[in-house]
Amino acid sequence: MPIRKKDTARALGLLEEYCTKLRRPEEQQLKTAIQRVMGIFKSNLFGALLGESLKHNRYTKLLSFK
Repeated sequence: MPIRKKDTARALGLLEEYCTKLRRPEEQQLKTAIQRVMGIFKSNLFGALLGESLKHNRYTKLLSFK
């Protein structure tokens, strides 16, 4: 299943929502890890890789129709 930008945006939104619910001291390590993942999702590199993935998937589908 190809990765789509809207799926990534939805995942980011869900992670942000979940992260706001982590308040207890024992949850801080998990919160930090989630914030790192969110940072990766927001990075230019991830966006570029996602863009390349989308282009590759479209190209592959185009070739399969020939």
